[in-house]
Order: sequence, then C-alpha cells, then structure tokens
Amino acid sequence: MPAPQPRRRPTPCRSKADWVALLQRAGFDEAEMQRWHQEFEQQDPAGHGRFLRALGLPASQVLGIRRAARGQAAPPGTAPR
Repeated sequence: MPAPQPRRRPTPCRSKADWVALLQRAGFDEAEMQRWHQEFEQQDPAGHGRFLRALGLPASQVLGIRRAARGQAAPPGTAPR
C-alpha cells in the first residue's frame, strides 16, 4: 500500500491583486467586495487593518479602504483602489 501523500497547503494570497482575483473568481463584484470590507471593519477593525497592512498596501491606501468601509469619505490621494 503506498504511503499517504501529505496534504498540499494552498498557496496563500499574498497581495491585493491575489485577493481581488480570488474574490472575483468566487463571483464577487465591486459592491460585494466593498460590503466584505464593511463587514470586516465592523466586526474586527484591528484585524481588518492588520490584514490590509499584511498585503503590503501603503498606509494611505489602508486608511482610504478603512474609511470607505466605515462610510466615510476618503481624503484626497487615499482612494481605496
């Protein structure tokens, strides 16, 4: 009987582009991605911030995404996309 093969771990999404592509493949449109950010920000603001920083986003973009998720206008130059 052959030895069982170890489970391959999926490659983690490491960039914003990876996450956007994953969500799009799952059927998310722009409005649904915004709603995802809103839920994340509401349920775990600190975790949402850590997640965005872990993607390597500049601080200004993290601020813009988080403000948009809270329904606040983003300051000039900090647009979420």
